[in-house]
Amino acid sequence: MNLNIKHEQKQACAVDNKVIVHIGCIVALYFFMNFVVLDLAIIEQRSIGFYLFFSLSLIYLGASKAPAYSFMSKQTDYEPVFLFNGFALSLWFAITDLILPTGSISKFSGVVLIFGIFGAFGFLIDIGYYIRDKKGELDIPRNYLIATRYFLLFMVIFAGYFFIEGNWEWPLVDIIVIVSKYVNGY
Repeated sequence: MNLNIKHEQKQACAVDNKVIVHIGCIVALYFFMNFVVLDLAIIEQRSIGFYLFFSLSLIYLGASKAPAYSFMSKQTDYEPVFLFNGFALSLWFAITDLILPTGSISKFSGVVLIFGIFGAFGFLIDIGYYIRDKKGELDIPRNYLIATRYFLLFMVIFAGYFFIEGNWEWPLVDIIVIVSKYVNGY
């Protein structure tokens, strides 16, 4: 008696120890840059921080999409690191726009945060698979899924605040202006 029941394959976990080390290094870099190197109250230095963290995201995007025969190692899947860094960048961008004394907040922070929420969703799913594999279960734990749902809902509401209260001013200095200022020495 065949009921044509298909057994679902478990989704492979992309998070391993190397990915966790990369994420830890990214968190350390964010803290080091924000509290030691950059003065975020100065708009040019805040812009430098954004462009630096954005460049880091592009590097991890390239690493996650690199073919096996390229110069980048493909033993580790860097997509969770890219997703985490994209979310961390958007959260950093929104929080600095919110707490720094610039006079107004920007709707662009909400736009960046919406894109970061997509990264957070993918990253949280990868972490769910990691937790599932560590516990030896077949499914992602229900409590984790509920917490993830509420976290993402909070982030959407947080992004909505920027759309309601903000204005359409880009809160950073253009990278060309920063480079020309430092090249010309003033």
